[in-house]
Amino acid sequence: MLKLDDDAFRGGAKYYAPKLTDEERLGIIALHRMGVKATVLSLAFGVNRRTVGKLVNNHEFDYADVKKIASKLESDQLYALYVTDEMVDKVNKAAKRVKDNQL
Repeated sequence: MLKLDDDAFRGGAKYYAPKLTDEERLGIIALHRMGVKATVLSLAFGVNRRTVGKLVNNHEFDYADVKKIASKLESDQLYALYVTDEMVDKVNKAAKRVKDNQL
C-alpha cells in the first residue's frame, strides 16, 4: 500500500494534532464561564471557534473527561485552579485585537 505524504493533507499532519492541553481546556471553560466571548478565546488560544463551542457546550459529547472535571467545580474554583497569568495575558491581547479589528 502506498503511504501518503503528511504534506498531502489539509494543513499537514499538525492540522489534526491536539492543540490544547487539558489544563488549557479547563482554563477556556473557566474563562467562558466568567464571560469571555468564544471569539476572543479562539483567537487567544489559536483554535477554531467551533472547538471553543464544543468545550463550553454541555450538550456536546466531545471533551467529556474535561467537562466532567469542570462540572464538579464552581466557576471561581475552576478559575483559581486552571487560569494562569499567561492565559489572562493571551485573552487580554486577543480582546484588544477583536475590539480594534471588530472581528
